[in-house]
Amino acid sequence: MEETVRRCTQALGERVKELNCLYGLSILVERPGITLRELLQGTVELIPASWQYPEITWARLIIEDEQYSTANY
Repeated sequence: MEETVRRCTQALGERVKELNCLYGLSILVERPGITLRELLQGTVELIPASWQYPEITWARLIIEDEQYSTANY
């Protein structure tokens, strides 16, 4: 029983991280005057926190000649 509760709690914690990422994206999109570059960089910076091991996760986005990445990339 305790193991089941632990697994469910861990899974719920992962879903919360994913939802926080989506919420962060919605805040970015709603920001008045945000540029496309700011939106893309902000998106890249939100991604690692939503993964299982954010401390060792990085993100990079390449669109045509532009590159956006987290500081630890």
